[in-house]
Amino acid sequence: MTKEVPFPLVHGKSLANACRPPLDLELPDYRLVPAHEGLAVLIPATMFDDETSLSGRNGSVLEVKSDIDKDQQLASAFLRLKGLVSHSEWTASSTPYGDLDGTFAAAASDPGVCEDLEQAVRSMPSLIGAVDAFFAAIAMAASAQWWRSPIVHRGATARGWFIGRWLPTALVVDGPVVRFLRSQAFRRLGDESLQELRAVRRFLQEETVVSFRHALAHWSFVWETHDDGNYVVCHDRAGKVTALHQQEADAIHIVTFAIIDVLYGRCLRRLRQSLSSPLRAVGLGHRGRREKEEETD
Repeated sequence: MTKEVPFPLVHGKSLANACRPPLDLELPDYRLVPAHEGLAVLIPATMFDDETSLSGRNGSVLEVKSDIDKDQQLASAFLRLKGLVSHSEWTASSTPYGDLDGTFAAAASDPGVCEDLEQAVRSMPSLIGAVDAFFAAIAMAASAQWWRSPIVHRGATARGWFIGRWLPTALVVDGPVVRFLRSQAFRRLGDESLQELRAVRRFLQEETVVSFRHALAHWSFVWETHDDGNYVVCHDRAGKVTALHQQEADAIHIVTFAIIDVLYGRCLRRLRQSLSSPLRAVGLGHRGRREKEEETD
């Protein structure tokens, strides 16, 4: 799906005008942070202690105190994506995080599915390491203290905070995570859980979601600031343009992060210790042979 941006990019407007949202634009969980040269960035309200200062909390937007809060975060994200992704029982649920967790918990508790999970993970030796690296990248990006930058650079570093969280999410999903979710790992999952998993797969393959991921992965996007906020304008090789409001782009990230987080926590973490290191199985062997050849020479 595409959306037209019917107004010109804001250049040289006063900061007050650039930061003032329309009267009908409700931002209950985001706040506009002024930057230089008429730019403003929408920042999740959970990052604030009060109306004027930032708390400097670490972690992703989804890092909240309880599963009830996580349900609210996901439900809010799906609300922002209404009309951009297909309707399903999962996207319309009042407990989407609980439903997601229940699906992968059911997989982890079924001995037959567990066998298939282990076999699938063994056939994808980079999967768990890739997800580990993803969490490391997210931890670094999400904890970046962009508000400590000089004022003249603060708008750019705030935008970088969002992009730094979005990019590893797009890369890890577009590669190993989607392949794993579409593999035979879940072929013996019960009907109810399988229906939920299909909704998860469908979300990740939505046209808008894929366009956003590919634009990030191929670095073919532009950040634009308009009177009603910031837009991520995604370009593909065919010349198609998809414009996402910053809230919509962040909503895609929030939902995708939740999928990876629950998949890892329920299904992948327990397999980490039982699987041999790809480096030990392949890399160190080659290294050892090279060292022996050098000694022989």
